[in-house]
Amino acid sequence: MLKRLPLPLKLSLVVALAVALSTALVATSVHWAARTGLNRYLTVEAIRRTDSFRALLEEYYDEEGDWGDIEPLFGRQAGHAYGMGMGMREGMAPGTAYLLLTDAAGLVRYDPTETLVGKVLPRVALRSGVPLTVQGKVVGYLVTQVGAEESEFHQRLMSTILRAGGLAALLAIGVGLVLTSATLHPLKELETATEQIAAGDLTARVEVRAQDEVGALALRFNRMAADLERQDQLRRRLMNDIAHELRTPLTVMQGELEALQDGVFPMNQENLQPVYEQTLLLKRLVNDMRDLALAEAGQMTLDLAPTDVAALLQRVAARYRPEAEKRGVALDTTFALPLAPVRADAQRMEQVLGNLLSNALRHTAAGGSVRLSAAQRAGGVRISVQDTGEGIAPEDLPHIFERFYRGDRARHRGEGHSGLGLAIAQELVRAHGGEITAESVLGQGATIHVDLPLHDA
Repeated sequence: MLKRLPLPLKLSLVVALAVALSTALVATSVHWAARTGLNRYLTVEAIRRTDSFRALLEEYYDEEGDWGDIEPLFGRQAGHAYGMGMGMREGMAPGTAYLLLTDAAGLVRYDPTETLVGKVLPRVALRSGVPLTVQGKVVGYLVTQVGAEESEFHQRLMSTILRAGGLAALLAIGVGLVLTSATLHPLKELETATEQIAAGDLTARVEVRAQDEVGALALRFNRMAADLERQDQLRRRLMNDIAHELRTPLTVMQGELEALQDGVFPMNQENLQPVYEQTLLLKRLVNDMRDLALAEAGQMTLDLAPTDVAALLQRVAARYRPEAEKRGVALDTTFALPLAPVRADAQRMEQVLGNLLSNALRHTAAGGSVRLSAAQRAGGVRISVQDTGEGIAPEDLPHIFERFYRGDRARHRGEGHSGLGLAIAQELVRAHGGEITAESVLGQGATIHVDLPLHDA
């Protein structure tokens, strides 16, 4: 039943319940304090004002040996003290309170109202009474009994408090409904926007109305929705790019095979070579996509160990120097020694630097140069790959690490490159806890920086 109630009503009921419980606690405390205080006052007054009457009672018990027929003694003392039923001096507190007489065990022996005669009072009532002693032994108690007028006062007090508490609870429900509805309105908007997101509308956003926790939740929701929209756009573009990248080699292979099948070209090694090269391109594309997917999912295993940066750069430069000579490009390595070891997987970092060097060589014309350098920085080492090629256009620079991105989408596709090298490099560097950045001046070359943390950082 409660699960189906609207959240504003639930919160209002909680507030009302808290008010009701608080009212009950206050009513109980006030009632107990009033009754205890009145009883204490009457007891103190009884002790102060019953000295002579106590003496008469104790003398009666000493002569009779028990309380026997004590009612005549009380009757002779009646008519004083505003109907207290006791022979006391005038000036006792007014009202209907009166005294009971009990024996030592608490058995009531005299009650002006005759309602409690023969009943045993609890020990707590006897402790508030006036003890009667004979020869050092307690033989009975004079106990103050609150009358009808005082009881009616307590009832009126309790009734007034409870009525006020009930009205406060109803007011709390009304005010709570208004306040919680206003407070929860942003959550209702979040619910609506969430339903839109679930239905596929990734453009849904909510208005951030406050700087509190609900506002922070709305802000995070908007960020999440923006990320989902961006990822959806990347996914769609990725599917289009994959289809586009696969279409080219498959089309080439289909044309070559049809020509061989129709007898246009003879079946020899020279005519089969283009088909073989396209299969290598497809294999490289599939492997790069697998590496990128593993890196983005954080599932790529890295063998992290202290790595000598200078030795790493020399190995990579040696592997790519023949290609640089073939292209007529000078490949240099420079180190700002000493270089502390970095925390890296040497094989994966060779893959990263290989992608960067291969990219730099492709974009550098004959007679240009590519420089591979490293220098110590605060908390890490910066590795840089700098070329003197055509550079990167400013509008392309923010996108070069995206999958399949090319400033000129027609260029280099025929050279057997998947278009995923920089995207893989970025994910591998991030997996090492590092950062990769790019800077370029169009027509003057580009520089890629890889910052890696030190092994002991």
